[in-house]
Amino acid sequence: MFGLAVGNLLLIALGAVFALTTSFQRLTSEWIALVLIVLAGIPHGSFDLRVAELKWIAIFRSRTLVAVVYVFVGVAMGALCLWKPGIGFLAFLVLSAFHFSQGESCYSNRFTAVSLGIGAILFPISFHLKDAGRYLSFFVSPETFELVTPWLRGGGLVLFAVTLVLLWREFWIGNRKELLQWAICILAWVFLPPLSGFCVWFIGRHSIQHVAACRLLFTGSRKGRSLDLVVISLVAIFLIAPLSHWFDFSDLSQGFAASIILISGLTLPHILVTYDLYATRALLRQTG
Repeated sequence: MFGLAVGNLLLIALGAVFALTTSFQRLTSEWIALVLIVLAGIPHGSFDLRVAELKWIAIFRSRTLVAVVYVFVGVAMGALCLWKPGIGFLAFLVLSAFHFSQGESCYSNRFTAVSLGIGAILFPISFHLKDAGRYLSFFVSPETFELVTPWLRGGGLVLFAVTLVLLWREFWIGNRKELLQWAICILAWVFLPPLSGFCVWFIGRHSIQHVAACRLLFTGSRKGRSLDLVVISLVAIFLIAPLSHWFDFSDLSQGFAASIILISGLTLPHILVTYDLYATRALLRQTG
């Protein structure tokens, strides 16, 4: 697995890069973050079909059918976000919060995990409402976003206070290995623009930990065969191309909307496939 020290260094490096680029050109920092979320974040699900084969082959009796079901679920979710943006985006947020909370549950108690899982989504929005409103304009009308702004701001502050208390409790009970990473993520969510702050956590913590767990899970299987992981990653990334029919990729807000639709289509099957992987990951962490 990737060591804790390597994860710390990666998070520090990402935080420093985004802090530097933000200080010079905020828009450039956000473009870099969006590109990294797509190019470096999406591949963290490249093990999905291997995991799906392990979990679903007894049900569907065919690797081809497993792949078809996986793709169908993803296309349906992406289509929902394109057809009914508000409903699809809300579903995506709920699924993502659940998924992120599951991931953090391997490293903290469930209350801390839930607060961080929700916070990873809410904090970049609630602490940067002006930017967030612009990015989310395809999914939430400006009028609706203005109406919910007080709730987002208030909810973000309350959850932030709760999260700090829970992290202090983690420190108090001796769970201190993850505190540096949590601190970096919190600083990024608060002080960096929304995409940059989210990218620090999504790439530097969530994605890296998931890949590490999958690599350990599949150690010794398909030795020397990683072509499927590369192909799956490239296909997933290039699926954004058809969305250029609806979105102008030269505009950051529209590029963000297209990316969310793509990622939402990948997230639902990813969650279904990795649902009980996190119990395995917790065990692997304890033994490895």
